[in-house]
Amino acid sequence: AKTGFSIIKLQNVSGKYVLDQLNQMASQLPDSTENMPFIQAVNDVQWNKANNTLTIQGNPEIIQQLNDIITKLDIHTVSSTQYIIYKPTNMTAQELQKILQGIANDLENAGTADPSLLQTIKGIKVIKNSNSIIVSGSEANIAKIREMITAVDSLTQSPSKISQVGTATFLSYVPKSKTAKELLAQLKSTTKDIREEDPELAKTIDQAKISEGTIVFSGSAENLEKIEKLLDSFDQKFPGSTTKQEADNYQNYKPVYKTGPDLIKEVQGYVDHISDNGVNNRGLIKSVENLKFLNGRIVVVGTQENVTQILKLFQEFDTPSADLSKPSTTIESYENIGFLNYKLNFHTGSDIQLALKQIGEELQLTKNTKNESLVNAISSLQWIRVTNSLVATGDPTTLQKLKEIIASVDIPLKQVFIEVLVIETDTTNTLDVGLRWGGYSNFKGKFAGVGSNYPRVDSTDGVTFQETVKGSSTTAGSSSSGVNAVNGPSPNLFNTLSSGQLGIIGDIIFHGGKSYLTLSSLLTALQEEARITTVLNQKIMAQDSRMSQIFVGQNVPFTGSIITTSGISQSTNANLEYRNIGVSLNITPNIGDNGIITLEIDEEITEEANTGTQGDAVNTQAVAGIRTKKSSMQTRVHVPDKAFVVLSGQIRNTQTKAKSGLPCLGGLPVIGAAFSQSSSNDALSDIIIFIRPEIIQTSDQWKEVSEQQEDIVREQGNPEAFDRAVDLVKRD
Repeated sequence: AKTGFSIIKLQNVSGKYVLDQLNQMASQLPDSTENMPFIQAVNDVQWNKANNTLTIQGNPEIIQQLNDIITKLDIHTVSSTQYIIYKPTNMTAQELQKILQGIANDLENAGTADPSLLQTIKGIKVIKNSNSIIVSGSEANIAKIREMITAVDSLTQSPSKISQVGTATFLSYVPKSKTAKELLAQLKSTTKDIREEDPELAKTIDQAKISEGTIVFSGSAENLEKIEKLLDSFDQKFPGSTTKQEADNYQNYKPVYKTGPDLIKEVQGYVDHISDNGVNNRGLIKSVENLKFLNGRIVVVGTQENVTQILKLFQEFDTPSADLSKPSTTIESYENIGFLNYKLNFHTGSDIQLALKQIGEELQLTKNTKNESLVNAISSLQWIRVTNSLVATGDPTTLQKLKEIIASVDIPLKQVFIEVLVIETDTTNTLDVGLRWGGYSNFKGKFAGVGSNYPRVDSTDGVTFQETVKGSSTTAGSSSSGVNAVNGPSPNLFNTLSSGQLGIIGDIIFHGGKSYLTLSSLLTALQEEARITTVLNQKIMAQDSRMSQIFVGQNVPFTGSIITTSGISQSTNANLEYRNIGVSLNITPNIGDNGIITLEIDEEITEEANTGTQGDAVNTQAVAGIRTKKSSMQTRVHVPDKAFVVLSGQIRNTQTKAKSGLPCLGGLPVIGAAFSQSSSNDALSDIIIFIRPEIIQTSDQWKEVSEQQEDIVREQGNPEAFDRAVDLVKRD
């Protein structure tokens, strides 16, 4: 067991006094296995005289118990403080504590008890190891509480008892032949005519409470005596009726799918309903009212007939929340050999068989002859794949035990509905501005010159304006000879650009049919803005501890390799490969009992970057690969039920600026724009991932989630077409 320690600084008493009190308390406890951790922890308490501190060692539960006890002992009025340890005989310590605290609340509401008594009652602690309670306080309060405890714990032995606690008087009545609910209802119905005559008596009856099958009244002694006489007259057997006396029997029921308190509440509600509709089985009603949940099992006490009926009710109500039926199981005997055929409902037989085989191996290592028949039955276990059933042989008693083991393992896994939200945004802003110009001269065919500014930075379709003006042919009159005396400037010389442009071409000096200076210029400007937002909402239903997968995208082919065979006839073969491009999600939930879900998530988002290559086009002459963009996340997180939390995110901001031009001139303010070309590119991309899990516990949640998702999809598309499609499989 996990151990720890705690150091307590005493403020008002000596450590020796506390040690003496603890040792005295430990000596009163029986030397049982349950009490040994508490007794050992008391023996290990160490007192440091220098600073008057106590060091406690043990498991967290024992440390907390000792902390509570020491806190009660460390008070100012040591000489007047006493304590008692009481072990109830007719109920558990928790039940006794609950009843006493209920009485304290009634006293506080009525204002009939002093605060110190109320504080003493509320400070009562339970010692779980010994099923006892510890009370500490003044001598007067201890005496009052001792009387109260004795009265409460003896309720099952005497039908009624009037007790005095401070200035308040209580009547505790245990019905003999009727249930507490029936008796109290009859009492209220009988006394409704005297409410105006005796309002105090009516108030006492109206404030009555039922606790553990006992009716508790609080009021004046005179009114309580009247009520006691009325109850005695009502709580009688019918004249002439005979009651068969049967010894009470008891059996334990271990809940499988629901908690013990919830199961008791459902059965009690069912029995109350049938009793209100005329079913008058007082013994059954009393047994249901006295149901208790102890040590993980429900204790049923009553006649054999009533116990059997209650156990059947438990089996009917103790079903999975999804209203799934119980496994179909049969045990049959043939010539003193029993056969167990267990139909599994929630798991595959191979998993259950493997787990049971391991249990059998562990039992076999103990070499206990009592377990031999169970080990043999487990060894004979076989899985029938077709029906997903387990078959075993052995004696009926052993097979019944094996059946209970299988039933405790073959339970439905919890399920969780998981929503993943991915929001991806890409923003780009591009600007390209520049002026190109050039001049060409030819003086009488003996002298030529050129001057130009054509920057290398060019995002406007790769314009070859210089060659267009100058010409690529030296033959006069050719269409590619540029601008000269023969070929004049024309608008056709300008390229068609996907941007704003302003161009000029002309002869500046022209004389005698000859061109001496040709000048051209082109101003280009282009600005582009784009914003793309992608919203991806993935939804998947997953089982506890089972990995679930979902992929949405394309399986893109590409040429992975080329094989060429040379010989008499040459052949070329292309090997195709495929890659999944899209969104892939692998998720494994682990659902805790406290509503916390542990998620193991592996998500990958890929998209084709070189879409111009057309991944579905196969080239048999060259290797044509594909380039993709990829975002991936692998994490393990704890997420509360129905919480919307962020898992991952990234913001990427890229700024690119480029400029080219003539040295010195291109850098001048204002006029430098005539000698340079500049471009800028701002790119912002961000991605963020959210998740929201919801544990599905009831069929109503199934319906609610399904209808909600159905409405979301209907609103996104064509409602009429969606409804027609859903009607194909949906049934009311």
